[in-house]
Amino acid sequence: MKGLFIKDLELLKGNAKILVAAVLMAVFFMFTSATDVTFVMYYVTMMCGFLVLSTMSYDDFDNGMAYLMTLPVSRKTYVREKYVFGLGCVGAGWVVSALLSLAAKVIRNPAMEWGEWMISLFGTILAFGLIIAVMIPVQLKFGSENMRIVLLAVMLGIFAIGYLIYRVCKNFGVDFSGAIRFLDSLHAGVIIAAILVIAAILLAVSLKISERILENKEY
Repeated sequence: MKGLFIKDLELLKGNAKILVAAVLMAVFFMFTSATDVTFVMYYVTMMCGFLVLSTMSYDDFDNGMAYLMTLPVSRKTYVREKYVFGLGCVGAGWVVSALLSLAAKVIRNPAMEWGEWMISLFGTILAFGLIIAVMIPVQLKFGSENMRIVLLAVMLGIFAIGYLIYRVCKNFGVDFSGAIRFLDSLHAGVIIAAILVIAAILLAVSLKISERILENKEY
């Protein structure tokens, strides 16, 4: 795994300018009055989260995966390295976004509750944990060329299912206000712990799916 990790870090150097530009844009957004504080968190973390997909695209380019699979590296190791690398990229972006958003809160929005800020901060982990959990298996299954189409279909499917559930619940007179009040009554620490547990479960399930996909794929 160490060799694969070094390879991805070397590929990451090619995107160094993009990362610097993303941080500079985040700083610009931070001092823009029209920009919400939480946007800084999502923006930087998103840019770092997509880096793992760029390395997978490089691996898949010009039959690169067929070559990688001839090296003394198991397919499970390859998959696990991508998740470790992805979590590392997201974690680094999350730390940077946390510092920037903290500065934005102190400078521009000091009235914002700390509990609300913490929930938004840790909510980025769930959001981009979900993105990694969906994107890596899709990339492994369909490749970089078809990934965008399949991913769009997946996102539209999730949206359609969510809207269908909402309409069914509304037609049956389900009251969501009670659930909303219950969530508002919870302590921020409980919500953060729930976010971390859900993100961990999503990633664990996604890892097993990705391992199965690569084990059954022929190169």
